[in-house]
Amino acid sequence: MAQSTAGTNLVNNWHANTAQPTALVEVCWDGTTWTDETSRVVSIEIQHALYDVTTGLPMLGNTQPSQARLVMWNADDRYTPDNNSSPLHAHIHGGIWRVPIRIDLGYVDATNGAERLRQFTGEIETASESNAGGQKQVTLNCVDNAIATLQFKHRTTMQLDKRPDEYIQTLLVTVGGISSQLDRGMNVIPFAWCDDENVWQECQRAAAADGGWFYFGKDGVARFERMTHWLEASDHTASQATINASRMWSYSDEIVWRDVYSSVIVAYTPRRIGPETVIYESDRPIYVPPLET
Repeated sequence: MAQSTAGTNLVNNWHANTAQPTALVEVCWDGTTWTDETSRVVSIEIQHALYDVTTGLPMLGNTQPSQARLVMWNADDRYTPDNNSSPLHAHIHGGIWRVPIRIDLGYVDATNGAERLRQFTGEIETASESNAGGQKQVTLNCVDNAIATLQFKHRTTMQLDKRPDEYIQTLLVTVGGISSQLDRGMNVIPFAWCDDENVWQECQRAAAADGGWFYFGKDGVARFERMTHWLEASDHTASQATINASRMWSYSDEIVWRDVYSSVIVAYTPRRIGPETVIYESDRPIYVPPLET
């Protein structure tokens, strides 16, 4: 997902020989108000990947959700659930889990000050405290907004002749609270249904059936991009950054054999609508008294 740098000097500062990074970390402890926790950040690591190096190009898009790892200063036990004096105690006394978090990163500009773009939107999945060398810290392990679908199993009736985007939207509505931006699918899925499947995996399978991919962007929006998206979207048809000899340290070509393939084997189990059949028939009348089930 490309992000606009219009009105900023981020590109120039990225190209500069020296640049001052800037971050903004906000956490929604009470479910309503975003609290700035940037001053307590010791380190930030964010992992994004549309390409899974373990599976290669044949499985493009079939990746794991983005993750973030933050180490926070905790000398005053602000993030300690059993600290009754913590201003967060009312919200974390049962533990820190599934708390919304967002991270912006960028550079300080001489004219405009701090300029940032959203780099992660998700929730805190785990929080672990440590006390090494007299430094009390807490590590926050976060998962992007896919966490809602990872935690949600669903069962549906049989869906007939649905485009992947239609089926994915149906699943996301069931989970609730998810913003989405879905390309119009190019194919129709004759039969689609969930039988207590994980919604994240089901959305990825529906996307793969269309040759596309499903993921959550840095802004927290669920996205389905069809197989021709890279040929159509403006952020793919126009250059986003220029790298030349004066702006890089090294360049190397790489050929990975798992990315080279000449055939694909697909297992296909056809289905059709057949006549009605009796699944179960009681051998005696079933009596249900009043007010009972």
